[in-house]
Amino acid sequence: PLWMEGDKWKLCSDNGLIYVETNESSLGPYELKSLVGEHQLMNAGTAIMALHILKQLFSVTEKNIQDGLNFVQWPARLQNVLKDSSLEVWIDGGHNIDAGACLAKQAKTWDETSDYKLHIILSMMSRKDPKAFLEPILPYVQSVTLLSLQKHYADSLSNQQCFEKILGCFKKAFSLK
Repeated sequence: PLWMEGDKWKLCSDNGLIYVETNESSLGPYELKSLVGEHQLMNAGTAIMALHILKQLFSVTEKNIQDGLNFVQWPARLQNVLKDSSLEVWIDGGHNIDAGACLAKQAKTWDETSDYKLHIILSMMSRKDPKAFLEPILPYVQSVTLLSLQKHYADSLSNQQCFEKILGCFKKAFSLK
């Protein structure tokens, strides 16, 4: 059978706890400590639901699930690599329009709950669309710095190529002609 979110199960969250509700039961509450972003809640919910289904085949306890959520890491996906009293550094390897939308939601949360300013260092491969990625994030961004990786990856956009591709979204965001 196909278990689609919104059909046979749904994710709920409340005060930092997540629950997965099915037609038959409610799973949780679970704490998600190590991943940041609304999209990570859905990823965790999907994993919890998959484990719930697989309990028929494998021995998986609620403790196993919570331990997994406590220790899960996804390097370069909204990963905090530095935090002190005046600065936080986050890295994310997102590179498409969906990643841009997810990051925009988190950028909006940060904008509403913190005094930090968001500065983006952007590099893209030539087969990606940096404008589509950047456009939803731009309202929350203080600056964008372009960093070409052409020395390491021949398929990386040069700074000039990336600038030409993203210029339109700056004009739109800041009403430039």
